[in-house]
Amino acid sequence: MSDRNPKAFLHAHTGYLKWGSRKLGRKLGIPAEEALELQRLVKDELKGSNDSTSVNTSGYEYAPDEIDLDPNNNNLTYEEFLSSRGIDKKDVVSVKHWQTMKGFPRYSVVQRTDLTGGIDIEQSFINHLREYVVPAVVPPGPEKTTDRVGIINLFDAHIDKIAIPAEVYGTKGLTLQESFDLLEEKFDEALEAIAHYNPKKVYFPIGSDFWTTNGPNQGTRRGTPQRTQGAHEEAFEMGVNFYRRCVDKLAQITDKVILISLKGNHDEDPVFYLGLLMKVVYENSDRVEVHSTRHQRKYFQDGIWGFGFGHGDKAKRKLDRLPLFFAQEAPQLWAASQMREMFFGDLHHTKEYKFQRARDGVGVYVYFLRSTNEADLWHSDEGWIGIPKSIYAFIYDVNEGRKKNITISW
Repeated sequence: MSDRNPKAFLHAHTGYLKWGSRKLGRKLGIPAEEALELQRLVKDELKGSNDSTSVNTSGYEYAPDEIDLDPNNNNLTYEEFLSSRGIDKKDVVSVKHWQTMKGFPRYSVVQRTDLTGGIDIEQSFINHLREYVVPAVVPPGPEKTTDRVGIINLFDAHIDKIAIPAEVYGTKGLTLQESFDLLEEKFDEALEAIAHYNPKKVYFPIGSDFWTTNGPNQGTRRGTPQRTQGAHEEAFEMGVNFYRRCVDKLAQITDKVILISLKGNHDEDPVFYLGLLMKVVYENSDRVEVHSTRHQRKYFQDGIWGFGFGHGDKAKRKLDRLPLFFAQEAPQLWAASQMREMFFGDLHHTKEYKFQRARDGVGVYVYFLRSTNEADLWHSDEGWIGIPKSIYAFIYDVNEGRKKNITISW
């Protein structure tokens, strides 16, 4: 793209305005942050106004030029930026810098971690939340003609686990940031697929072994040691940012996003904290609804359809009883629905690992879905290899017995 003007290119090829900023940045050969601002600028020019095309689903108001920094500090030098964030220059490990389309400087720094526990986690997380930018998505054009709801499942990401090419055939050995970028790119593909059907509501489970460990001790809730990349606190911050971006994108193509926190057997506590954070972030939003209770299974109903969600580590031992659980734990929903489906993540410690499975129960169809993570050393040693990583999306007509299944595999 070096031989083209990115702005002129987008004006001539408006379809690229629907792409995610990271993917577009790679296409144009520019940083993702610059690609995001360029998308906004071109959309504004195409609309003939200065209104932002992104939808602020967090419930907080901001002007388009005030998202990254205070408008009075747009021209901060690198030293002034560090001072404004309370960062000591000697603690900076690496720095990324770029310019906005208006020529304003932007910086992103990584601070070192020492043996005493690292950086000021509380202040780092506060800064992280303050600097978040709502991603822009071009909403679909056609009006809704039927009542449809969607579901997007990305179970068992284990986003921070280590997979080393020298130990596992075929693994890419992605860094933590690369793993997040790849997962968001695949999520964007699923988002684009369901946006075509204009769902009035989208159910989006979060958690369910998204992280590999339950905390800084590098182990699961039961204490099983795990190998992970970086500090748990860093992976948690990046995970919160990832989910916020996904939710804010979803909220731009549907009227309501239903967030469902599902505790996993690896990351039960982080998922609980994630649910609490999401409730605070979206407490003023009329487009996002957060369900963060600690129930093992959660149930919802739309029209003739009833839906159940769980992690799956316990469900595999109770397959024949799952319909009874549904009827007992959600009796009114059971009675009000005519067709029912339940969704569970995959089970990493059994022969069912990563295989897509389904089971018909009395009144309930049960899915066990593939995970989105790469095979690591344990899975390679055990022979659980060669299965595609997958994100699943479903579209339902709430008043008819019809649905569409969408699978994004890589």
